[in-house]
Amino acid sequence: EFVYAMKNHLLALRAARVAARAEERLKFGQKLEQYQQQHEQEIAAFEKRKASDLLNLESKHEDLEEELLRTQEASQVLVEHVTALEEELAKKEQIENHLQVKVETLEDDLENVFQGKDEEHNRMKDEIDELNEQLINFQEHVNQLHLEKEVLNESL
Repeated sequence: EFVYAMKNHLLALRAARVAARAEERLKFGQKLEQYQQQHEQEIAAFEKRKASDLLNLESKHEDLEEELLRTQEASQVLVEHVTALEEELAKKEQIENHLQVKVETLEDDLENVFQGKDEEHNRMKDEIDELNEQLINFQEHVNQLHLEKEVLNESL
């Protein structure tokens, strides 16, 4: 009977162990399923964030592309404007150089005119002085002739 009791006891222990293992497997399975569901939810949330982030990045990329295009267009406009201003400045420098040459020429011409005027003035002054001298000589000659005429008239 002892052996029989031992066998029953061993069978009960085995049954308890099998039941405990089954319960552990059940709990493990439940935990595994819970963790798997949790991981699937986390993966789904990650995938959702990833898709949202990807959309945001794509939108930001498009915005940056548009901004780059606008910047390039603005840069092109600025380059064209600077080129036009440089051309205008070059033209103004050419005009300024031309006007400077013209002013120098006019100054030279004016100096020549003044110099010619001064020369003409001096020549005319010399001529006036000569004419005045001739006039004085002529008046003296006329006076001399008047005297001679009076002398002749008196002698007659």
